[in-house]
Amino acid sequence: MYGAESRDITMDVFQRSVPSSILWNGMNNKILKFKLLDTMYVVGFANDIALTVVNKQLENVKNDAKKGNRLVRVNPSQLGLANH
Repeated sequence: MYGAESRDITMDVFQRSVPSSILWNGMNNKILKFKLLDTMYVVGFANDIALTVVNKQLENVKNDAKKGNRLVRVNPSQLGLANH
């Protein structure tokens, strides 16, 4: 009963249900802690996350956003999370 345990989840979870918030905390908490560039921030609100980029030059914003998107898409699979 105690200790690490894993299970496959094969269906969606309804929002505003108890499993929904538990799954969100477990999965997105790892994404919120990613180490990104100094110009990038991962923001979580309710059941959504967003990658924000702050830079004075538009071209740098575009480049940093592409890099951040790759980091966020690669890391979930490395952490054992689904990559949708």
